[in-house]
Amino acid sequence: MFAHPPAPDHEGATNFMAEPILADTRHTTTREAIRQAIIQRTTRGMLTYNTGRVHHLEGELWAVPSTRGGFHQVDLEAESCNCEDFTFYGSAAGVPCRHVYAAAIARARDGRRGCSGCYDGWVFLGYEGEDENGELVEVGTKRVPCRRCRPTAR
Repeated sequence: MFAHPPAPDHEGATNFMAEPILADTRHTTTREAIRQAIIQRTTRGMLTYNTGRVHHLEGELWAVPSTRGGFHQVDLEAESCNCEDFTFYGSAAGVPCRHVYAAAIARARDGRRGCSGCYDGWVFLGYEGEDENGELVEVGTKRVPCRRCRPTAR
């Protein structure tokens, strides 16, 4: 395995941002390396999705922004992307790139109404009380409109 020493910054401290990333094809595909690659790509996929620039094209095709400008085309049916990371590392190691993860998050989000804190625009509140033995038990539930996605339904 080839390793690059961390580059010193202008004050002589080690700059860990200059270390090679797991997408570098010189790295081995050990179980730990694949686990770390998945963690990195899911995190970066979520960050990419949060930019709000992931667009559904048609069918299972999505346009996901590139860090270099422009977009990459993702096919969720084939779980493939035309970026360099997927072409040179992901397809060989069986690890989707961040663009595939971002598109998958967008597709899951589009297929569900409401927000992450509710069910179809409603929040269910459970009330607890004590039974005759002094143990907490659910007494009832109340359905209230979600403040994030149903602000006018109060």
